[in-house]
Amino acid sequence: MSNIISIFSTGFSVPVICIIVLLLFSDKRIRKDIWLIISAFLFSIGGDWLLSHRHGFSIRFVGGIVLFFFAHLGYLIFCLKNGNIRKDVLRIVLTAYLLFFFIFLWQRISDPVLLIAVFIYLIISCFSLAASFGLTLSFVSRWLFFAGIACLVFSDTIIACNEFLDFRRFAFLIRPVYYCSQILITVALLVKTRRLL
Repeated sequence: MSNIISIFSTGFSVPVICIIVLLLFSDKRIRKDIWLIISAFLFSIGGDWLLSHRHGFSIRFVGGIVLFFFAHLGYLIFCLKNGNIRKDVLRIVLTAYLLFFFIFLWQRISDPVLLIAVFIYLIISCFSLAASFGLTLSFVSRWLFFAGIACLVFSDTIIACNEFLDFRRFAFLIRPVYYCSQILITVALLVKTRRLL
């Protein structure tokens, strides 16, 4: 019981509530799609816990990145099952984030394992963002989902600036934007499965 209370008291309540809402209100006919997103939320909970409980251990930071990688993989697979990667969007975001990586992050991350993890995570983030833009869902569902992935990528960018560039001006936005991403994705799925709009 104390573990359940601690989950809700440490900021994990948003993804847990999103999972419960999806299980209760999603259309059973497309539950396989819903499970991709639920698994992404579960990986996010694990990644969030590792990032929040590092206590100076860089391996936990890497572990958090790995779990969030699998979360993005879930989002990417969902998008590919319901659309295509928009290559024009991929070129734009990939170019922007590769420049960001090589100009700002490359020499700031001394741990080679962490550097590789950040690079691979950056790549899949760009792919899931471009794929979310290529969803063939209803107008509202598509844009809600895209906004959710965009919020996640934006939150990750703030984390990178905060952790590696000592730029902390927008650090207060990390959690609100991160939780907003999960809420937007959940609402997008409810719109999709229940055909609300």
